[in-house]
Amino acid sequence: MNRKFGIVVLIIFIIIIWALSSCKVVDSYEDFHIRSVDDYGVEDYFSAEELDFARVNNVLIRPVIKEINHYKYRVYLTAYSQTGSEKVTINKIYLEKDSKVCLTNEEQQEVLFDEQVENVYEGVVNAGEFVDRDISDKNTMNIIVQVQVENETEIITKDINFHIDITQYRSVVMPT
Repeated sequence: MNRKFGIVVLIIFIIIIWALSSCKVVDSYEDFHIRSVDDYGVEDYFSAEELDFARVNNVLIRPVIKEINHYKYRVYLTAYSQTGSEKVTINKIYLEKDSKVCLTNEEQQEVLFDEQVENVYEGVVNAGEFVDRDISDKNTMNIIVQVQVENETEIITKDINFHIDITQYRSVVMPT
């Protein structure tokens, strides 16, 4: 009787170990697809590897730049999460390292994950505006973002440096 009970317990233990090892823990964003709609209403999906993202814990962040009028741009920060439960706070946003040009007037902005497409939550923050004279190199720029991500177990604060080719956002070619 003891031997049969021991064999049953061993089999149950092996089944539990097998079930736990086959569970997929979300540690990477291989299957993380982001919906994008361009100015003409064309919808497309991109994987996280195809776009320029920074990862803070389980949140992906990327800047989106829109030209308002010639040489004036608006920066949005878009955050993506698979759970939507993280609290994401944007603390400071600067143009270029050691720059005094701060894009935001507010000290902190909280990202609200208010849109869900399939299994991805999305939140957008208006990060501010800049003009071409604010950046030293007229073709590339850096946006320095201080992000704080808080989940159930930890708070992570990270400075992210996005290096952006600004020429792709211009409707007019700058003279060199």
